[in-house]
Amino acid sequence: MFPKRAKAEKPAGSAPATLDSSAQRHRDRMAQRSRDAFAGVSDIGEIPSVKDQKRRDMCRLNLHRFLVTYYPRSTGLRPFSDEHKKAIRYIQRCILEGGRFALAFPRGFAKTTIIENAIQWAALYGHRKYLAIFGADANIASGNIESIKVEISENDLLYEDFPEVCHAVRALEGKVQRCHSQTYKGELTHIEWTADQIVFPTIPGSAGSGAIIVARGLTGGSRGMKHKRPDGTQQRPDMVFLDDPQTDESANSPLQVKKRLDIVKKSILKLGGHAGKIACLMAATVIQPDDMVDQLLDPKKNPAWQGVRIPMIKRWAATHETMWLGEYAKIRNTYNADDVEDQARAHKAATAYYTAFRNMMDAAAEVTWDECYDRESEASALQHAYNILIDDGPEAFASECQNAPLREEKVAANKLTSAMVLAKANGILRGIVPIGATKLTAFIDVHDEVLYYTVCAWGDRFTGHVVDYGTWPDQQRPYFAHREAKRKISDEFPGMEYEARMLAALDALAEQLLGREWEREDKSTAKIERLMADANDGDATIVVREFCRRSRHAAVLMPSHGKGYTSKMSPIDEAKSTAGEVVGHNWRTRPGKNLRYAMWDVNKWKTFVSDRLAMAKGTVGGITLFGREADHEMFADHATAEDSHVVEGRGRKVTEWDLKVGHDNHLLDCLVGSACGASIIGITTVGMAPGPKARKRLKLSDIQRGKR
Repeated sequence: MFPKRAKAEKPAGSAPATLDSSAQRHRDRMAQRSRDAFAGVSDIGEIPSVKDQKRRDMCRLNLHRFLVTYYPRSTGLRPFSDEHKKAIRYIQRCILEGGRFALAFPRGFAKTTIIENAIQWAALYGHRKYLAIFGADANIASGNIESIKVEISENDLLYEDFPEVCHAVRALEGKVQRCHSQTYKGELTHIEWTADQIVFPTIPGSAGSGAIIVARGLTGGSRGMKHKRPDGTQQRPDMVFLDDPQTDESANSPLQVKKRLDIVKKSILKLGGHAGKIACLMAATVIQPDDMVDQLLDPKKNPAWQGVRIPMIKRWAATHETMWLGEYAKIRNTYNADDVEDQARAHKAATAYYTAFRNMMDAAAEVTWDECYDRESEASALQHAYNILIDDGPEAFASECQNAPLREEKVAANKLTSAMVLAKANGILRGIVPIGATKLTAFIDVHDEVLYYTVCAWGDRFTGHVVDYGTWPDQQRPYFAHREAKRKISDEFPGMEYEARMLAALDALAEQLLGREWEREDKSTAKIERLMADANDGDATIVVREFCRRSRHAAVLMPSHGKGYTSKMSPIDEAKSTAGEVVGHNWRTRPGKNLRYAMWDVNKWKTFVSDRLAMAKGTVGGITLFGREADHEMFADHATAEDSHVVEGRGRKVTEWDLKVGHDNHLLDCLVGSACGASIIGITTVGMAPGPKARKRLKLSDIQRGKR
């Protein structure tokens, strides 16, 4: 018997036994095979050659040729008008050389399609590296991105001549997850393909390599837009497109018009930084006189912008009144309303009448675009224009088709003067609450570098008293223009990003107003019960809501969304309520994400406050000011910075307010917001519906006794 061999002791800390060498080699081979297979799926392979280099080169510096060559089913489907060609030259100049251009197209003139295809031209040829599209809201802007994605991924002509971009896009096969792993010759392409952003693949030698196209809503926040490239450099937008940047609602509100213009001038045009000027092009339709588009087209108001207005009709027909608006309109509109088919018969009869007398009815008329009509039911672009005029009326035609909306007749309303406001000073010391006041409210008007505020006390029948007002940071002088403010938020918080410094400023002002007790004339104290902050500005909206949500004073705070409801709009308190809404006197509060916010009619509340400032001092229901007349020169100018006009529309008469050119109205906004806040917390007057009451909580004993 051989003796047993002693087991070798395993050294302390040694690794566990491994697979034998053949098994390990097999596992390594399988792992490498898996990596190779994955790399094969991720790599886009060889990029096809350009099919027609001459065709591609001929379009490099000719946008019009590019539009009609590569998009035969959209911008190449029908010949452009001379006005289209002129607008396209403006777009080309803007892309290649920069500048600010405003182009007003009639509805249906393919402006959005032209813009979307022009963006592709700029990106594919490398004319621009970072293109940002701003629509009226985020959903509309995302639609622009989706349309561009369809062309880049499906357009065979683009694939043939721009394979360095389109081949990589098609290799995704619609699977966005592949973007992060897609490679070309072993190097990541860094392609992005999301709902609101496209980044072209990084391909050596490609003119459009890494080009960025993003879409945003105009009021959704634009500050800080930048993109880090694979080499570590930060790319800022170098081209901005404003595609129909206003809605019917915003165009009807002077307040929203001003907000959107401020966003363009203060935020969007500054996206490129100070190193170089950003190119900006707007394609839109004028909706109302003095709306955002109308003002950017006015060289007197905005001399830095070059503008073009394109009308649908250059000259009406010689038989405008007699045949078109006479017999033709009569035939088109005469049908049996009870017969669902009879209107179509009348329209065909009108077309037959036009066809029979076309020479006479076309005489002297001049349309902008001969191709703009429905070939199935109309015979010409002139007939199409008259059909819109007859069916929708001259007001709609003037704005939607001519870019020259009709101006409404306005009747001047009340005439509050600075002297009348100054006369309301009642001698009570600043910061002291009158004995008759029962509730305190405050409002903050939010601006990028200065916050304005008022604190107001309210009593019987909405008798008001301005307890305090001012700015943060304190300007330390009794009178200044907003544009000349010397102490700024950015100076108080140097080096901080916009959102952080605005949050810090709002916190500081809230602590100043809410972190104290306000002394009454009888030496008792009161605290502010409602502080609202303006959240209408696109960038400020997010900041204000975050401030209201996380502040230690959150129970008292509420974001404010004021809007001027015009005669053409339904009153705010008549709209159908959604779940959780509370509706009051020209306001409603609505539940949001972890907070409640207020929506209110600025026109109604400005009229309400103006009427009370006009009352003689001592009148119940009037508004007074602390201190002496000499203290309030700036406040009086802000309170009278707007003109009011009575406008009639849809059977209603509404007093609408417009800011006087060159004036500041920020303290007026604060006073009006404070008044609305008072209504929200229950202050009422004669003729005003009482504020919402809390629902009585029933006791168990009441329920058992059958009480309700």
